[in-house]
Amino acid sequence: MKLHKFLLFFILLLSTTFSLNAQSRNFYHRIEIGSGNLYSFVAGNLIAGFANYYTHSVLFDNSFTYTLFSGKTDLGSVKTKPENLIGITARDLFNDISGGVKLGYNSDNFDNFNWGVYGSLYYKLNQFKSLWHTNAEYTRERFSYLKPGIGFFALFGSIEQKVKYQLEAGIQYCCPIAYTGVFGSKTNTLNSGIGSHYAIKIGGATDFSCGIYVDLYHFDLYKKEYCKKFKMYNLGVTFTITPKRSERYYN
Repeated sequence: MKLHKFLLFFILLLSTTFSLNAQSRNFYHRIEIGSGNLYSFVAGNLIAGFANYYTHSVLFDNSFTYTLFSGKTDLGSVKTKPENLIGITARDLFNDISGGVKLGYNSDNFDNFNWGVYGSLYYKLNQFKSLWHTNAEYTRERFSYLKPGIGFFALFGSIEQKVKYQLEAGIQYCCPIAYTGVFGSKTNTLNSGIGSHYAIKIGGATDFSCGIYVDLYHFDLYKKEYCKKFKMYNLGVTFTITPKRSERYYN
């Protein structure tokens, strides 16, 4: 886990450095964090909100995430269930966590439509319980992926408006970097592959950001020699409240 923590810290540090030194309004920058635990989500919202406040920027977005799994072997379906969404153990608090950065270009027109493109890099850790036909009890699965990608967004609402609407779509290459579970602890148990990201967001000029998103993984999680079919889908609700300042971030 030390490597994973370092990667996550490096992503956040790098993106913060670029963001705080960026002077151009055409420079798109965003740090996104997420968790599948209620307490971690609330803590993440406090971090994101006050980071936005003190950097005078819409820098952070915070989300609550939930991953759905659908598995099947020759003997039938694989049952799954999440960790405790309101638990307070380390395993619960770090359930379904993610962190990443987006850096790119956004237009800065005075009309009601703007657009942007970005490159992204995300870290994703999933933990859940699974019941296989070869086992009498649920076993814990834990795996993590590194996900570089690119994306596009369309922004509706002029820069003078207090509320704007955003549609976003992206594509990522999902590369496994760690695994521990019923099949042992070898990373090559997992497949790599293409994932896609879709989001709808509503944002205020200074004080809030909310929306929904879905991440689709267009490959089976486990390789064929371990499981016939095993899909995952990630759903998320973005919700970030920033303490109000007297000035607007977008003038």
